[in-house]
Amino acid sequence: AMAGATVVGHGWGASVALELARTQPQLVGRLGLVDPLVYGSGRPVWHRMAHVPYLGSAAAWAWAAGGPLWERALRNGFYQPARLTAEYLDTARQASRIRGTLRTWASAGAQWDPSSLPAALERIVQPALILRGSHDARVSAGDVQRLAESLPNAQAVTVQDAGFYAPIEQSDEVARLLLDFSLGRPIPRQ
Repeated sequence: AMAGATVVGHGWGASVALELARTQPQLVGRLGLVDPLVYGSGRPVWHRMAHVPYLGSAAAWAWAAGGPLWERALRNGFYQPARLTAEYLDTARQASRIRGTLRTWASAGAQWDPSSLPAALERIVQPALILRGSHDARVSAGDVQRLAESLPNAQAVTVQDAGFYAPIEQSDEVARLLLDFSLGRPIPRQ
């Protein structure tokens, strides 16, 4: 029997989960990777100005921490935009109001480094379930297939009628799949 927790990550959090499995394999028994952003598309444009005083914080706010471009990107991640409620937007924005958040985003953006994770995927042996919204515009079906082929013990499943935010748009289905996977129940092949 495999020891360790089931670690679930969404978006960039999937890369964090994979990195944890790679560097601390004794802690991770299974991986739930939801709409995983593993293969970056290069350095985001706002990162190029992140090191400039004041401008870096403004760019971090606008693109990453509650500003208008952040909100637009959030909306575009939904297959059914009506599911993005004002209440959810306000809740999601609250993290940007924590003291030091903008400084942290700007610092992270200024120190951006391409990931070495894709080259190490073949060494991550824990069972992995990869979930992708059927209408995800950020994570392509090709990237999911590439990830499933790179991980030695992975299965990919499409969550119907969802975009990048499948855990919000199809929360019951995503929760059911992750629970079944965590408990070792078979997930039907697609």
